[in-house]
Formats: sequence, structure tokens, C-alpha cells
Amino acid sequence: MGQRGEAFASCVQKKWVNNVNGSQAVNTAWCLLTLMKMRKEDGLNEGELRKSVERGVRFLVERQLVDGDWKLETISGVFNANCSISYNSYKNIFTIWALAVYEAEFKNRK
Repeated sequence: MGQRGEAFASCVQKKWVNNVNGSQAVNTAWCLLTLMKMRKEDGLNEGELRKSVERGVRFLVERQLVDGDWKLETISGVFNANCSISYNSYKNIFTIWALAVYEAEFKNRK
């Protein structure tokens, strides 16, 4: 995994559609938040899980701007299957949340 980038067209097509611009910070943060809650009991190899999470965290850190912000990337909110909206705060809320969960709960998990 490492990083993810989903296009809003996924809602219309009802299947995964890769973002033509590549991986996105918000999509990656969403995936990280989910992965970090998973355990061995969920059927995942802890070593592979850790590698994926650490790749995703590196991606978010590398994408962070000098002023601490993240660039507003492509549309990350869709409703009614065809109306897209840009939530400017998502780029900060979910990235900071994912990095905080990593530091507080996942980084030193055994």
C-alpha cells in the first residue's frame, strides 16, 4: 500500500478508479487510519502491515509543505454520486490525525 489516490469518478462508476494525478494525502491518511486499527486477529501479517503503514507515513511527511500545511489536491468529497466538492480542511484534519495515531498508538506497538 504505502499511499493511495482514488478519483471521485469511483462514486459514479461504483468501482475503484485511480486518480490520474497519483497518490493523494487525504486518501492515504484515510487508509492509514484504517490500517493502524487492524491487528493480527484481522488476518494481516504484522510485518507487512507495519511496512505499509510506514510507507504511508513517509509519503505524508514528504508531502508536507515547509509551513506545515499540505497542498490542496484533487476533489475528495462526493455526494449524490455526481456532485463533487472540495473540503479544504480535509488535507489537514486527516493527515494530522493519521500522523498523531501513528506516533501515539502504532509506532511502538508490539
